[in-house]
Amino acid sequence: MSTNSLRAFRSLLKQIYKTFEGDGRAISAAKQEARTQFQANKGLTDQAEISQKIADANEATAFIRESIVQARKSSCGTYEVRKDQAAQLQQMAPEVVKPKQ
Repeated sequence: MSTNSLRAFRSLLKQIYKTFEGDGRAISAAKQEARTQFQANKGLTDQAEISQKIADANEATAFIRESIVQARKSSCGTYEVRKDQAAQLQQMAPEVVKPKQ
């Protein structure tokens, strides 16, 4: 793995752990998908393709950071989010924020 691809992979994994903190199944599934994608492309030799795949990984990292909020249902039936993700929720459109019934 090149330095840039390794950096992109590590950044993606760090974001997965941060976003899905406390949700072992989500972490496991996201890590597996990241590994699968990187393994599928480890034989690439064309620099343009490699650069595109690194850009894709960076885009996935940004998507997870900016578009996914991990909420937990409290004992009283409301949802709780981490303080750092609360601002993220406020910026989302109302139809995106509503949980599915």
